[in-house]
Amino acid sequence: MKPNKIVILIILGLTMGGCYPEARVIWSPDGELAAVLGDDGLHLCDPQGKLSELLIENAQQASWYPDSKELCVVSKEYIDNWADVDRILTDEQRKMVQAESDSLLQEILAFKGNWDKFEPSREYKAGLLPLWIYLREKHGKELKAKMTKDEWKKLQSRLPVYRIQKVYLEKNAPPRIQLILETFMEVQRFRISPNGSIIALILEEGKLFVLSPKGKLRPVASRTSFFPDWSPDGQKLVYCKSRSDNGDDVQLGSITSRRICNEDGTVLEKFGKPKEMAGVMFHETARVRCPAHRKLHSGIPVVGDQRHVRPLGTRKSGFQLGLLHGHLGSRRSVCRANISNAGRVAQPEKASPGQEIPCHACDRVVFDPER
Repeated sequence: MKPNKIVILIILGLTMGGCYPEARVIWSPDGELAAVLGDDGLHLCDPQGKLSELLIENAQQASWYPDSKELCVVSKEYIDNWADVDRILTDEQRKMVQAESDSLLQEILAFKGNWDKFEPSREYKAGLLPLWIYLREKHGKELKAKMTKDEWKKLQSRLPVYRIQKVYLEKNAPPRIQLILETFMEVQRFRISPNGSIIALILEEGKLFVLSPKGKLRPVASRTSFFPDWSPDGQKLVYCKSRSDNGDDVQLGSITSRRICNEDGTVLEKFGKPKEMAGVMFHETARVRCPAHRKLHSGIPVVGDQRHVRPLGTRKSGFQLGLLHGHLGSRRSVCRANISNAGRVAQPEKASPGQEIPCHACDRVVFDPER
Protein backbone atom coordinates (compact mmCIF):
# COMPACT_ATOMS: atom_id res chain seq x y z
CA MET A 1 0.00 0.00 0.00
CA LYS A 2 1.39 3.40 -0.98
CA PRO A 3 1.69 5.99 1.82
CA ASN A 4 -0.85 8.37 0.34
CA LYS A 5 -3.41 5.58 0.15
CA ILE A 6 -3.69 5.10 3.91
CA VAL A 7 -7.13 6.21 4.99
CA ILE A 8 -7.50 7.64 8.46
CA LEU A 9 -10.39 8.35 10.79
CA ILE A 10 -9.73 10.52 13.81
CA ILE A 11 -12.49 10.94 16.36
CA LEU A 12 -12.59 12.81 19.64
CA GLY A 13 -15.74 11.67 21.38
CA LEU A 14 -14.96 12.59 24.97
CA THR A 15 -14.76 15.87 26.82
CA MET A 16 -11.39 17.39 27.61
CA GLY A 17 -10.13 16.28 30.98
CA GLY A 18 -12.85 13.62 31.31
CA CYS A 19 -12.58 9.93 32.02
CA TYR A 20 -12.14 7.27 29.36
CA PRO A 21 -14.86 4.63 29.72
CA GLU A 22 -14.06 1.07 28.69
CA ALA A 23 -16.31 -1.15 26.63
CA ARG A 24 -17.75 -3.76 28.99
CA VAL A 25 -19.06 -6.18 26.32
CA ILE A 26 -16.78 -6.91 23.33
CA TRP A 27 -18.14 -9.27 20.67
CA SER A 28 -15.83 -11.50 18.64
CA PRO A 29 -15.58 -10.74 14.88
CA ASP A 30 -17.65 -13.85 14.03
CA GLY A 31 -20.32 -12.94 16.61
CA GLU A 32 -20.13 -16.29 18.40
CA LEU A 33 -18.81 -15.07 21.76
CA ALA A 34 -18.55 -11.87 23.76
CA ALA A 35 -15.90 -10.92 26.26
CA VAL A 36 -17.62 -9.42 29.30
CA LEU A 37 -15.61 -7.23 31.68
CA GLY A 38 -17.47 -7.54 34.96
CA ASP A 39 -16.59 -5.91 38.24
CA ASP A 40 -14.72 -9.08 39.19
CA GLY A 41 -12.93 -9.57 35.86
CA LEU A 42 -13.28 -11.37 32.53
CA HIS A 43 -16.16 -13.68 31.60
CA LEU A 44 -17.30 -15.05 28.25
CA CYS A 45 -20.89 -14.95 27.02
CA ASP A 46 -22.63 -16.72 24.12
CA PRO A 47 -25.43 -15.22 21.94
CA GLN A 48 -28.02 -16.83 24.22
CA GLY A 49 -26.68 -14.88 27.19
CA LYS A 50 -25.01 -17.79 29.01
CA LEU A 51 -22.14 -16.42 31.10
CA SER A 52 -18.96 -18.38 31.81
CA GLU A 53 -17.13 -18.62 35.08
CA LEU A 54 -14.53 -15.99 35.92
CA LEU A 55 -11.49 -16.43 33.66
CA ILE A 56 -9.17 -13.56 34.64
CA GLU A 57 -9.56 -11.50 37.80
CA ASN A 58 -9.43 -7.70 37.66
CA ALA A 59 -9.45 -7.60 33.84
CA GLN A 60 -9.73 -4.02 32.62
CA GLN A 61 -9.43 -4.20 28.81
CA ALA A 62 -10.04 -6.87 26.19
CA SER A 63 -9.83 -7.17 22.41
CA TRP A 64 -10.34 -10.07 20.01
CA TYR A 65 -7.82 -11.32 17.51
CA PRO A 66 -9.06 -11.40 13.89
CA ASP A 67 -9.68 -15.18 13.92
CA SER A 68 -12.15 -14.93 16.87
CA LYS A 69 -10.30 -17.81 18.55
CA GLU A 70 -7.99 -15.73 20.70
CA LEU A 71 -8.48 -12.83 23.06
CA CYS A 72 -5.99 -10.31 24.44
CA VAL A 73 -6.69 -9.11 27.98
CA VAL A 74 -5.12 -6.48 30.24
CA SER A 75 -5.54 -6.91 33.98
CA LYS A 76 -4.28 -4.96 36.97
CA GLU A 77 -2.96 -6.51 40.17
CA TYR A 78 -1.10 -5.22 43.21
CA ILE A 79 2.07 -6.67 44.71
CA ASP A 80 3.68 -5.81 48.03
CA ASN A 81 6.79 -7.96 48.36
CA TRP A 82 10.25 -7.68 46.85
CA ALA A 83 10.26 -11.19 45.35
CA ASP A 84 7.35 -10.31 43.06
CA VAL A 85 8.82 -6.90 42.20
CA ASP A 86 12.23 -8.41 41.45
CA ARG A 87 10.67 -10.97 39.12
CA ILE A 88 9.20 -8.24 36.89
CA LEU A 89 12.12 -5.79 36.86
CA THR A 90 14.56 -5.77 33.97
CA ASP A 91 18.27 -6.18 34.76
CA GLU A 92 18.76 -2.45 34.26
CA GLN A 93 15.88 -1.55 36.59
CA ARG A 94 17.10 -4.00 39.22
CA LYS A 95 20.57 -2.46 39.20
CA MET A 96 19.04 1.00 39.49
CA VAL A 97 17.02 0.00 42.58
CA GLN A 98 20.12 -1.42 44.25
CA ALA A 99 22.20 1.63 43.32
CA GLU A 100 19.68 4.19 44.62
CA SER A 101 18.45 2.35 47.70
CA ASP A 102 21.30 3.46 50.00
CA SER A 103 20.72 7.13 49.22
CA LEU A 104 16.99 6.90 49.99
CA LEU A 105 17.65 4.88 53.13
CA GLN A 106 19.96 7.59 54.49
CA GLU A 107 17.32 10.24 53.77
CA ILE A 108 14.70 8.24 55.64
CA LEU A 109 16.94 7.54 58.65
CA ALA A 110 17.91 11.22 58.87
CA PHE A 111 14.33 12.49 58.65
CA LYS A 112 12.61 13.90 61.74
CA GLY A 113 8.98 14.93 61.82
CA ASN A 114 5.61 13.89 60.41
CA TRP A 115 6.07 11.06 57.89
CA ASP A 116 3.07 12.32 55.88
CA LYS A 117 5.24 15.33 54.97
CA PHE A 118 8.37 13.38 54.01
CA GLU A 119 9.64 14.25 50.53
CA PRO A 120 12.88 12.95 48.96
CA SER A 121 15.49 15.59 48.20
CA ARG A 122 15.90 14.40 44.61
CA GLU A 123 14.22 12.36 41.90
CA TYR A 124 14.81 8.60 42.05
CA LYS A 125 14.73 7.06 38.59
CA ALA A 126 13.95 3.60 39.94
CA GLY A 127 10.65 4.88 41.37
CA LEU A 128 9.79 5.40 45.02
CA LEU A 129 7.45 2.41 45.36
CA PRO A 130 9.94 -0.25 44.14
CA LEU A 131 12.64 1.37 46.29
CA TRP A 132 10.42 1.48 49.35
CA ILE A 133 9.40 -2.19 49.01
CA TYR A 134 13.06 -3.11 48.62
CA LEU A 135 14.09 -1.13 51.71
CA ARG A 136 11.11 -2.35 53.72
CA GLU A 137 12.26 -5.96 53.32
CA LYS A 138 16.04 -5.43 53.45
CA HIS A 139 16.12 -2.81 56.24
CA GLY A 140 12.81 -3.37 58.01
CA LYS A 141 14.20 -3.26 61.56
CA GLU A 142 15.95 0.08 61.04
CA LEU A 143 12.90 1.63 59.45
CA LYS A 144 10.47 0.37 62.09
CA ALA A 145 12.64 1.91 64.79
CA LYS A 146 12.09 5.32 63.18
CA MET A 147 8.28 5.09 63.18
CA THR A 148 5.30 4.38 65.37
CA LYS A 149 3.17 1.31 64.65
CA ASP A 150 0.52 3.48 62.96
CA GLU A 151 3.12 5.23 60.77
CA TRP A 152 4.64 1.89 59.74
CA LYS A 153 1.18 0.55 58.90
CA LYS A 154 0.43 3.56 56.70
CA LEU A 155 3.58 2.90 54.67
CA GLN A 156 2.70 -0.68 53.72
CA SER A 157 2.46 0.37 50.07
CA ARG A 158 1.47 -1.89 47.21
CA LEU A 159 2.77 -1.55 43.68
CA PRO A 160 0.36 -1.85 40.72
CA VAL A 161 1.41 -4.28 38.00
CA TYR A 162 -0.27 -4.65 34.61
CA ARG A 163 -0.50 -8.07 32.97
CA ILE A 164 -1.13 -8.67 29.28
CA GLN A 165 -2.48 -12.16 28.70
CA LYS A 166 -3.66 -14.13 25.71
CA VAL A 167 -6.70 -16.40 26.00
CA TYR A 168 -6.87 -19.34 23.58
CA LEU A 169 -10.38 -20.68 22.90
CA GLU A 170 -11.01 -24.14 21.46
CA LYS A 171 -14.24 -26.10 21.12
CA ASN A 172 -14.86 -28.72 23.81
CA ALA A 173 -11.79 -27.57 25.76
CA PRO A 174 -11.33 -25.12 28.64
CA PRO A 175 -9.77 -21.75 27.75
CA ARG A 176 -5.97 -21.68 27.91
CA ILE A 177 -4.32 -18.53 29.24
CA GLN A 178 -0.78 -17.40 28.38
CA LEU A 179 1.04 -14.54 30.10
CA ILE A 180 2.72 -12.30 27.50
CA LEU A 181 3.99 -9.36 29.55
CA GLU A 182 4.06 -7.92 33.06
CA THR A 183 4.94 -4.26 33.49
CA PHE A 184 4.77 -1.51 36.09
CA MET A 185 3.89 1.02 33.37
CA GLU A 186 0.17 1.65 33.11
CA VAL A 187 -1.37 0.13 29.98
CA GLN A 188 -3.64 2.91 28.73
CA ARG A 189 -4.82 1.23 25.53
CA PHE A 190 -3.75 -1.42 23.00
CA ARG A 191 -4.46 -2.27 19.38
CA ILE A 192 -3.93 -5.66 17.70
CA SER A 193 -2.51 -5.68 14.16
CA PRO A 194 -4.79 -6.92 11.32
CA ASN A 195 -2.98 -10.28 11.07
CA GLY A 196 -2.90 -10.68 14.86
CA SER A 197 0.86 -11.01 15.14
CA ILE A 198 1.79 -7.70 16.82
CA ILE A 199 0.17 -5.52 19.48
CA ALA A 200 0.51 -1.74 19.68
CA LEU A 201 0.60 -0.63 23.33
CA ILE A 202 0.05 2.85 24.69
CA LEU A 203 1.72 2.94 28.08
CA GLU A 204 1.85 5.70 30.68
CA GLU A 205 2.32 9.27 29.46
CA GLY A 206 1.38 8.33 25.89
CA LYS A 207 4.42 6.18 25.16
CA LEU A 208 3.71 4.02 22.10
CA PHE A 209 5.34 0.57 21.92
CA VAL A 210 4.91 -2.57 19.86
CA LEU A 211 4.78 -5.93 21.60
CA SER A 212 5.95 -9.10 19.86
CA PRO A 213 4.32 -12.52 20.47
CA LYS A 214 7.34 -13.39 22.67
CA GLY A 215 6.73 -10.39 24.92
CA LYS A 216 9.47 -8.09 23.63
CA LEU A 217 8.69 -4.36 23.85
CA ARG A 218 10.07 -1.87 21.33
CA PRO A 219 9.42 1.90 21.50
CA VAL A 220 7.78 3.65 18.53
CA ALA A 221 6.92 7.19 19.69
CA SER A 222 6.27 9.34 22.76
CA ARG A 223 3.53 11.84 23.61
CA THR A 224 0.88 10.10 21.51
CA SER A 225 -2.88 9.90 21.99
CA PHE A 226 -4.46 6.79 23.50
CA PHE A 227 -5.92 5.43 20.26
CA PRO A 228 -3.51 4.60 17.39
CA ASP A 229 -4.34 2.17 14.59
CA TRP A 230 -2.71 -0.13 12.07
CA SER A 231 -2.88 0.43 8.34
CA PRO A 232 -5.17 -2.16 6.69
CA ASP A 233 -2.15 -4.15 5.44
CA GLY A 234 -0.71 -4.27 8.98
CA GLN A 235 2.62 -2.75 7.98
CA LYS A 236 2.28 0.73 9.49
CA LEU A 237 1.13 2.33 12.71
CA VAL A 238 -0.77 5.60 12.40
CA TYR A 239 -1.08 7.78 15.49
CA CYS A 240 -1.75 11.30 16.72
CA LYS A 241 1.40 12.79 18.24
CA SER A 242 1.98 15.97 20.21
CA ARG A 243 4.60 18.43 19.03
CA SER A 244 5.02 19.78 22.55
CA ASP A 245 6.63 18.34 25.67
CA ASN A 246 5.20 20.80 28.17
CA GLY A 247 1.79 19.15 28.75
CA ASP A 248 -0.24 22.32 28.03
CA ASP A 249 -3.99 21.95 27.44
CA VAL A 250 -3.65 23.43 23.96
CA GLN A 251 -1.01 21.63 21.91
CA LEU A 252 -0.11 21.41 18.25
CA GLY A 253 0.20 17.90 16.93
CA SER A 254 0.36 15.77 13.82
CA ILE A 255 -1.09 12.59 12.38
CA THR A 256 1.99 10.45 11.83
CA SER A 257 2.57 7.07 10.20
CA ARG A 258 5.54 4.78 10.72
CA ARG A 259 6.34 1.46 9.10
CA ILE A 260 6.70 -1.30 11.69
CA CYS A 261 6.34 -4.63 9.85
CA ASN A 262 7.38 -6.39 6.67
CA GLU A 263 4.81 -7.56 4.15
CA ASP A 264 4.76 -10.99 5.83
CA GLY A 265 3.83 -9.42 9.19
CA THR A 266 7.23 -9.83 10.87
CA VAL A 267 8.63 -6.83 12.73
CA LEU A 268 11.32 -4.81 10.97
CA GLU A 269 14.75 -4.80 12.58
CA LYS A 270 14.75 -1.03 12.13
CA PHE A 271 11.46 0.84 12.01
CA GLY A 272 10.75 3.21 9.14
CA LYS A 273 11.17 6.95 9.55
CA PRO A 274 8.07 8.67 11.01
CA LYS A 275 6.09 10.51 8.33
CA GLU A 276 3.75 13.37 9.19
CA MET A 277 0.49 13.20 7.23
CA ALA A 278 -1.52 16.11 8.67
CA GLY A 279 -1.27 18.86 11.27
CA VAL A 280 -3.94 18.92 13.99
CA MET A 281 -4.63 20.21 17.47
CA PHE A 282 -3.47 17.41 19.77
CA HIS A 283 -5.41 15.81 22.58
CA GLU A 284 -4.79 12.50 24.31
CA THR A 285 -8.29 11.25 23.44
CA ALA A 286 -7.84 11.71 19.67
CA ARG A 287 -8.86 8.38 18.12
CA VAL A 288 -7.14 7.32 14.88
CA ARG A 289 -8.77 4.67 12.72
CA CYS A 290 -7.73 3.35 9.28
CA PRO A 291 -10.81 1.93 7.52
CA ALA A 292 -10.55 0.01 4.26
CA HIS A 293 -12.49 2.59 2.19
CA ARG A 294 -10.66 5.51 0.60
CA LYS A 295 -12.36 8.55 2.08
CA LEU A 296 -10.31 10.18 4.82
CA HIS A 297 -12.07 11.35 7.95
CA SER A 298 -10.66 13.20 10.90
CA GLY A 299 -11.86 14.87 14.06
CA ILE A 300 -9.82 17.33 16.12
CA PRO A 301 -10.19 19.07 19.49
CA VAL A 302 -11.77 22.49 19.31
CA VAL A 303 -9.89 25.50 20.65
CA GLY A 304 -12.44 28.28 20.96
CA ASP A 305 -13.96 28.71 17.51
CA GLN A 306 -10.89 27.45 15.62
CA ARG A 307 -11.56 24.32 13.59
CA HIS A 308 -8.53 23.72 11.40
CA VAL A 309 -6.46 20.98 9.84
CA ARG A 310 -3.96 21.01 7.03
CA PRO A 311 -3.26 17.87 4.98
CA LEU A 312 0.39 17.38 4.07
CA GLY A 313 1.27 16.41 0.51
CA THR A 314 -0.98 15.98 -2.52
CA ARG A 315 -4.23 14.05 -2.32
CA LYS A 316 -6.29 12.91 -5.28
CA SER A 317 -9.61 13.25 -3.51
CA GLY A 318 -11.12 15.37 -0.80
CA PHE A 319 -11.93 14.09 2.64
CA GLN A 320 -14.10 14.93 5.63
CA LEU A 321 -13.25 16.61 8.89
CA GLY A 322 -15.35 15.80 11.96
CA LEU A 323 -15.72 19.11 13.80
CA LEU A 324 -16.54 19.38 17.47
CA HIS A 325 -18.87 22.14 18.67
CA GLY A 326 -18.00 23.87 21.92
CA HIS A 327 -15.07 25.26 23.87
CA LEU A 328 -12.39 23.65 26.01
CA GLY A 329 -13.88 21.89 29.01
CA SER A 330 -17.42 21.82 27.63
CA ARG A 331 -19.48 18.88 26.41
CA ARG A 332 -19.16 18.39 22.65
CA SER A 333 -21.15 17.18 19.71
CA VAL A 334 -19.92 16.27 16.24
CA CYS A 335 -20.86 17.61 12.81
CA ARG A 336 -19.25 17.06 9.40
CA ALA A 337 -17.39 19.42 7.08
CA ASN A 338 -15.76 18.80 3.72
CA ILE A 339 -12.11 19.47 2.93
CA SER A 340 -11.35 20.51 -0.63
CA ASN A 341 -8.82 18.78 -2.89
CA ALA A 342 -6.61 21.86 -2.65
CA GLY A 343 -6.22 21.26 1.07
CA ARG A 344 -8.19 24.32 2.18
CA VAL A 345 -10.05 23.99 5.46
CA ALA A 346 -13.81 24.09 5.19
CA GLN A 347 -15.77 26.06 7.75
CA PRO A 348 -19.24 24.68 8.53
CA GLU A 349 -22.41 26.65 8.84
CA LYS A 350 -24.35 26.44 12.08
CA ALA A 351 -26.06 23.10 12.47
CA SER A 352 -27.56 20.85 15.08
CA PRO A 353 -25.41 18.01 16.46
CA GLY A 354 -24.90 15.18 14.00
CA GLN A 355 -26.45 17.03 11.06
CA GLU A 356 -24.76 16.91 7.64
CA ILE A 357 -24.03 20.51 6.72
CA PRO A 358 -22.72 22.50 3.73
CA CYS A 359 -19.33 24.15 4.06
CA HIS A 360 -17.51 27.23 2.80
CA ALA A 361 -13.83 27.12 1.86
CA CYS A 362 -11.33 29.13 3.88
CA ASP A 363 -7.54 29.13 3.98
CA ARG A 364 -6.74 29.37 7.69
CA VAL A 365 -4.33 26.74 8.98
CA VAL A 366 -3.03 25.76 12.40
CA PHE A 367 0.65 25.66 11.44
CA ASP A 368 2.99 24.85 8.61
CA PRO A 369 4.90 21.66 9.56
CA GLU A 370 7.57 22.40 6.92
CA ARG A 371 8.72 25.63 8.55
